[in-house]
Amino acid sequence: SLEEYIADILADEEEYANTPEWLANESERFKSEHDKDGSGSLEQDEIRQWLTPNNDSPAREVAERLVLGADEDLDGVLSLQELLKNHAVFLGNSFVSIHSEL
Repeated sequence: SLEEYIADILADEEEYANTPEWLANESERFKSEHDKDGSGSLEQDEIRQWLTPNNDSPAREVAERLVLGADEDLDGVLSLQELLKNHAVFLGNSFVSIHSEL
């Protein structure tokens, strides 16, 4: 339900609890992006779509670029040696740095 959706988000973002604008935005997002059938609660497939990252997400693109930057033999898999040798690829990435502060 919308109430459960909001409660789940607020468990990690308590500072928004008393912000009417945030609540209105999240309520609209629930209705327009997650509750596809308009039932007022998320069905199993709607929950799966909400919890499963979209393949087009920026995080996936960044991850793919990071792997390519460290994958010396271009086999699509990072070995421990490649990871250790190219650790700066990961540590120097702005996406990783920004999100580690969150």
